[in-house]
Amino acid sequence: MDWDDIRRCIAVLNGVPPPEGDSRQRLRVRYLHWGMTPPSYWLSGRHPNPCPAHKHSFYEVCHAFEGRGHFIAESFGSHQRSITAGDTFIAHPGIAHRYGSHGRDALGICFWAFVIEAMDREDDQGSHFSLALPLAAVADARKSLMASDATTGAVLRLLFLESLSRIPGRTARLQHLLAYLASHVTGLASSPDITLPREAGSTQADGSDQFADAQQFIHDHCHRDVCIKDLASRYRLSVRHTARLFSRRFNTSFAEYLSSVRMQTAAHLLLKESLSLKQVARQCGFSSLPAFVRAFKRATGTTPGEYRHRSLSPGT
Repeated sequence: MDWDDIRRCIAVLNGVPPPEGDSRQRLRVRYLHWGMTPPSYWLSGRHPNPCPAHKHSFYEVCHAFEGRGHFIAESFGSHQRSITAGDTFIAHPGIAHRYGSHGRDALGICFWAFVIEAMDREDDQGSHFSLALPLAAVADARKSLMASDATTGAVLRLLFLESLSRIPGRTARLQHLLAYLASHVTGLASSPDITLPREAGSTQADGSDQFADAQQFIHDHCHRDVCIKDLASRYRLSVRHTARLFSRRFNTSFAEYLSSVRMQTAAHLLLKESLSLKQVARQCGFSSLPAFVRAFKRATGTTPGEYRHRSLSPGT
């Protein structure tokens, strides 16, 4: 399967809707996005923006299609694991990690981002869900980060092959495979125990724990003119107190964190050739293309157009 095939598969997978949930079901998977990073993306000597250490509020399942490299879990003492074509590896929520590539055999991967949500209450307006993290996944995070998972890899390959098929019923089959993949990766199949974010009124001694879902809120709203006032309203706190607690928890300001999320989002969206630069700018919360170009170049050292060209031109 070449990279054009992979692009077509990802376009199909990004269009697969989650299955209609059972009203009695207390857990659900929310799809975020599929993406890919062709081999040239990881060439730190050629690319102006090598992958820095980062962490997500979501699960990210990655599969290496080509090349060699390494996966480093910063949260576990910078433990490094070698990656070769065919390997699958998983970044759990809240685990700091980064990737690297072999200089002469560049690593190319695809990835799927998703979250698990659990029903926390039900009223006349319907069911309300919050981000959830299976306890089994917390306990097994180190193991699954470091090990090549043959089952996950096999399901991913089947998903890609199914995406290229034209047989009737493809969407239902893809939904079934995605549900199985999420269940396997998170450990939900073996352990239904769930830990939920605390309610807004429940905090630790320093008050910072109530920002458990703040990262997801910012990721979900980075496309609009979101600000610290929105977060303060969400948690029913003063703007000043919210800014102080946010900085204490994330070691950065709200504005800097939002900018980082927008740049990460832009980096993913620029790999979708079907989107114009203006469309990418709008989806990252910029009202104009020039403002987006300036911010992106300030953060990465290159323009969005140059970034897209380098990332989507293997071997350049």
